[in-house]
Amino acid sequence: MHNGTGQLLDQPSRLAELDSLGILEKKSDETYNRYTRLLAAHLETDVSLVSIVSPKRQSFLGACGLPEDLKKEGETPIEYSFCRHVVEQGKPFVVNNAEEDPIASKIPRIKAAPVMAYLGVPIHSPQGNILGSFCAIQGSVRNWTDAELAFAQDLVKSLEAELKSIEGISGNLQIISENNKLCFTTFAKYLLYLNEIS
Repeated sequence: MHNGTGQLLDQPSRLAELDSLGILEKKSDETYNRYTRLLAAHLETDVSLVSIVSPKRQSFLGACGLPEDLKKEGETPIEYSFCRHVVEQGKPFVVNNAEEDPIASKIPRIKAAPVMAYLGVPIHSPQGNILGSFCAIQGSVRNWTDAELAFAQDLVKSLEAELKSIEGISGNLQIISENNKLCFTTFAKYLLYLNEIS
């Protein structure tokens, strides 16, 4: 269970897990693109993102509906991020009209992909950190419904399961690496022993 507590963008535990998962530098992945297509189709939105948030930028692990140049770039500076507020608040961030919202109205707009309505839910890591936001974006005013929010919250649970499988692979690789080091050290000691008794 997640308690809805937000996190600082530079909180050491979340930064460490972002690093261990290796997803911050990873560009758009078809696995996560499928989730964004599902969300965009069900909610009939212009854009959907799997946005991973770091202190200086947000990276798009999955994307649907972005302009080609922004999709190729794969990230935006943190100053343009709606998704950071999902991390910092630790709960869904729902904006019906960005011009009237006290938080969203202060966020600069990207001309290539203007955000007028936003619905984002937290993406939790296997360790409980908030890595970013699974979101839907509309270029016009929109009143999101409770059912639409519930769908996003249900779908993000499957997305989080994908991240858990990544951590499992990373953990297994680390164990293999440590075992290899142990075997090498043991073998080196054995060679030294043979050298001493010969």
